[in-house]
Amino acid sequence: METTFHIVIPLLLLLVFFPKLEKKYILGLLFLTILPDFDYMINANLHRFLFHNIFFVIGIILLVWFLWNKKAAIVGGFYLFSHLLFDFANGGFVALFWPIYSNLYSILFKIKYFGGLKFKIYLNWIMIEASEVNIQGGGDLLTMSGMVVIILLMLVAMVSWIKKR
Repeated sequence: METTFHIVIPLLLLLVFFPKLEKKYILGLLFLTILPDFDYMINANLHRFLFHNIFFVIGIILLVWFLWNKKAAIVGGFYLFSHLLFDFANGGFVALFWPIYSNLYSILFKIKYFGGLKFKIYLNWIMIEASEVNIQGGGDLLTMSGMVVIILLMLVAMVSWIKKR
């Protein structure tokens, strides 16, 4: 996933849905949106292993909580988990439970539109056909990247709505 995507989408989500959230949290922790990719600079063979696992993410969240406060830890956690979610997009592989398990995990979701009511839904490595006719061509209607953005938007909107109640 592009670095710009990792930074801009979570930043905009927080700015739009939590306008009263102190900017020191939103901007001060923005570097966490790209921190997991620093594993590539340490060892290219360990990219998506070393810093792309839940143990690293939870460790950083606890460190932010200890050094700053709970609100900062929540923002930092949102940034870090959004990075992992985006790296899942379009079949990107992440070693979520490394170093305990070296297995790579991925989510692939895509809806391809072929015109009219003809489309195919792909989920992971299983293809579910919505039409018996296999028409060549067409374009992507919704990919995993778009699905991740939709899920993040829904989560942030839900939390924002709950806080207002």
